[in-house]
Amino acid sequence: MIGEIVAAGAAAPDSRGLIAARKLFARTLETPGGLKIQTIHAFCERLLHLFPFEANVPSRFEVMDEAHQEELLTRARRTVLAEANSHKGSLGAAVQRITDECGPDGFEDLIKEAMRHAAIFARAGYAIRRRFYAVLSVWPRAAMLC
Repeated sequence: MIGEIVAAGAAAPDSRGLIAARKLFARTLETPGGLKIQTIHAFCERLLHLFPFEANVPSRFEVMDEAHQEELLTRARRTVLAEANSHKGSLGAAVQRITDECGPDGFEDLIKEAMRHAAIFARAGYAIRRRFYAVLSVWPRAAMLC
């Protein structure tokens, strides 16, 4: 084990260093409550639960699991699409055209793919996003993305 530590680039420990390391290891194992090994996500969640006021989060928040997150995203997409379809303007026409070309399943896949890249759109700024949606609304090859 010492050979692996030295191979990683650390200096070879002397006998006093080894004794100190063993004592530190023993104290760590004997810590009240035991040694806690967590993922960074679990650690951050624990911190937020310990200090909700400082973090400006509700004190009894719960982390959403993937299934619940997917359900909420699906409901939100359907609500937005229903809203867009109810308007007779350019957005409603664009949604209708893409839905017609992709079909309902293909359109859902297209929206999921766009959401995977949402951070890019967020960084791009409002003007670029607006141009993207305008182009998408008239682009005849949008079905190729489906």
